[in-house]
Amino acid sequence: MSIPTTMRALQQTSLNGPQDIRLITNAPVPSPGQGEVLIHVTAAGVNFADISKAHGTFLEGPQPPYLAGFEAAGEVVAVGESVTGPRPGARVVGVGTGAFAEYMVLPTAAAMSVPPGWTEQRVTGGVP
Repeated sequence: MSIPTTMRALQQTSLNGPQDIRLITNAPVPSPGQGEVLIHVTAAGVNFADISKAHGTFLEGPQPPYLAGFEAAGEVVAVGESVTGPRPGARVVGVGTGAFAEYMVLPTAAAMSVPPGWTEQRVTGGVP
């Protein structure tokens, strides 16, 4: 997979809440550092922490503008130095910053393998 230099992402532009989130089309694709993996995001979760962060009330969160989203699932497309696993091609789920984007960096300690048979799609009516 060829990794582009820019991506689409949702950027929080104020601390007035999630209504001030904007689509940007030229965000730089992050590079994984030591002990990190870059994933191509296929699904992202939305939770209370995202809303709290958009209001500036979540654990001294970042100041706007920032790329929104905490949790995502996707495929590892690149790894940083000292990464022994997961490797490119692995499907993972994890928590980091910037999940509402096409690509995000996860610390390897926060990247867990997606169980065999599970998909990134929303499940209704119970666990797959």
